[in-house]
Amino acid sequence: HRRIFREKLRPRLEALDDEAAHEDGGDGFTRDAESQRRDERAAGDGVVRCFGARDAFDGAVSKFLRCLGELLGSIVAKEAGDIVIMDDNFLSIKQAILYGRTIYNSICKFIVFQLTINFSAVAINFIAPFINIDEPLTITQILWINLVMDTLAALAFGGEPALAQYLREAPKRRSAPLVSKKMLTSVIISGLYMTIVGIAFYKSAWVDHLFRDADNHIYTYTGFFCAYIFMAVANGFNVRTDGLNLLKNISLNKGFLQVMALIVAIQVLLTFVGGRVLRTTPLNAHEWGVVILFGTSIIVVDLLRKLISSR
Repeated sequence: HRRIFREKLRPRLEALDDEAAHEDGGDGFTRDAESQRRDERAAGDGVVRCFGARDAFDGAVSKFLRCLGELLGSIVAKEAGDIVIMDDNFLSIKQAILYGRTIYNSICKFIVFQLTINFSAVAINFIAPFINIDEPLTITQILWINLVMDTLAALAFGGEPALAQYLREAPKRRSAPLVSKKMLTSVIISGLYMTIVGIAFYKSAWVDHLFRDADNHIYTYTGFFCAYIFMAVANGFNVRTDGLNLLKNISLNKGFLQVMALIVAIQVLLTFVGGRVLRTTPLNAHEWGVVILFGTSIIVVDLLRKLISSR
């Protein structure tokens, strides 16, 4: 304020004093009174302008600091945030939440699909030596199974549609586990069923009689390999939705149907060209019927799980 008074107010008062000193004529008392009134008006005008300048300066500084704070806050938020919204449109915020939850749910579906296959494959190979099964799944068969549950599954579940129902879900806590109790239940029940079916193909005489006789049980082993892949495909439909309608919104993810159809087609082809490498041989129509029956039976098991858990 002193600087403003020194630069703005004092020169104006000095100029007014010089002007009054050089005026001629009139009564001295009247001239002094008029000069005094002019000085008071000038001083008042200067003080008003002084405070006006101060207020304008304070307002400019406040606005600058506020803008600077917003800018620095935006920079920090961009660095700390996983998703950056480039505008202030409420629709953009809604879409960011919707697609964020869609990605999260797609990852959960993929995890359930993958863990179920992992659980059953490990369980079968772990139990096999204790019940005199030499090699339930060969190395090359496991490689194909890994391809199904990793790359192809990611392509299938990566195209899941953004559904409005995701916006009605409760927010997830940061401390919440990625694998929920519901997901873990699905993995254990479906994985145990696939394990039981696998053991039945190797140890059950009734299942073995459903296929043609062979010294090395090649038809039964081929049937198990195909049934295992078909169960994995059917379980993909199970994990897509929490409801009983497995085809709900399936038209919105045509990539899922294409990938699953590709897996089935390759599996059928492997029975003709796999030979000793994949330990496969062509099956007849009756045997394919048995394979399809065992493969799709996991749908019934998971539907029962959903019915029980919904009560």
